[in-house]
Amino acid sequence: MIDFTSQEWLRQFKAMTPPEQILKIAKLIHTITMLARDTYDMDSDFGVAKPATLRGTNELVQRLSSLAVGIGSGNERDLDSFIDGTFWALENGLTRLKIPKKLL
Repeated sequence: MIDFTSQEWLRQFKAMTPPEQILKIAKLIHTITMLARDTYDMDSDFGVAKPATLRGTNELVQRLSSLAVGIGSGNERDLDSFIDGTFWALENGLTRLKIPKKLL
């Protein structure tokens, strides 16, 4: 099972080229958003059946997409810390949202 905060995972991710890193992030975002589809309810007034789960998923997507922008732009001053923090937040968010990491 993946541990996004393990030194091995972080080392492998940091060794990737920027396009490889962005592709990996995009695949994570895609999977996370697919898993969040059950948060919608077309029969409710607001179309949201699980607002806390939707909000938590949105936070993960925002962090991951911000990292992708930072990598792609090359403007992130402390990219290693940004990567570490993002994957720490991802690890904790997946646990909090009860998203099985085996699906990623």
